[in-house]
Amino acid sequence: MQSTYITFIVGMIAILNPIGNTAIYIGMTSGMKRKTQNKCAIHCAFAVTTILLFSLWFGQPLLSLFGITVGAFGSAGGLIVLLIAINMLRGQPHRPGYHTHVEEKTSLKSPAKPMSIKHQIAVVPLAIPIIAGPGAISKVIYQSYAFPSLQDKAMDSLFLIILSCIIGVILYFAPLIGKALGEYGMKVVTRVMGLILAAIAMQMLCSNLIKLLPGLA
Repeated sequence: MQSTYITFIVGMIAILNPIGNTAIYIGMTSGMKRKTQNKCAIHCAFAVTTILLFSLWFGQPLLSLFGITVGAFGSAGGLIVLLIAINMLRGQPHRPGYHTHVEEKTSLKSPAKPMSIKHQIAVVPLAIPIIAGPGAISKVIYQSYAFPSLQDKAMDSLFLIILSCIIGVILYFAPLIGKALGEYGMKVVTRVMGLILAAIAMQMLCSNLIKLLPGLA
């Protein structure tokens, strides 16, 4: 049980990739004042917490409503996580399209709401889909499938809250972390986490393919 929690925590850290996403955060908030950057970091951490906790507690009933099996969802989640890991190993944790939103471009034309637009990016695209994207959501829902008891979910919720707080702290001090690690250091961290994540994704994919195709066992 302890090793399972460790695997879950390490997998979530790799998927959420707080250090790797620091560069994205710095780039998207570089035009803001430091006070606004700090508020954006706090809002982003709160949004990530909400998304992950909702997925943990309500993701499984929603999938059951659509008749999706554990094996099918776990296999799909494994593929998503594997694709994320491959992109991380290539030094491309997120596609540039994540940063292009028609709504944001249109809203920026209006000078009446400059602050609200700055805070919007804390939720979209920073919290979702960049940090708490499909891979993280898939991993959390699969965890709720594997360990459905209230005690397990309460423990998982505690882990997710702690991870979200860590992300908030890292983003809060993102300018300082970026200067300390440098571009090369952040690339190294991203690739190491990508390798760990690829191994976890393969384990997740293979175990669920066996559930879908028992003849493979």
